[in-house]
Amino acid sequence: MNHLKHPVEEVLNRGSNKAISKKHLMNFFNLTERELLAQIMRERLDGAPILAKKNDGGGYYLPANDKEINGYLNLLKRGIDTQKKVYKAVNENLNNKKAL
Repeated sequence: MNHLKHPVEEVLNRGSNKAISKKHLMNFFNLTERELLAQIMRERLDGAPILAKKNDGGGYYLPANDKEINGYLNLLKRGIDTQKKVYKAVNENLNNKKAL
């Protein structure tokens, strides 16, 4: 990686319509998928507003407006809600098996 604090953020475009694919970023920074995702997570945790999209080819971008930020936050919340449901179902299944 380079000396910038947020190297991924520095190369991203504003707006979901200008998202850069994961593969392109991996090639640009010469990183594996795991390394790129870890770098993006570090930057996000440090305050970089890196958003992602899965539709239209997917990719990473910086928000162009509040609508994009809110849309991404809703996407994250739905994912968290789904993970909670899966956790609850698996945990209940495990507890039911222990009771047998």
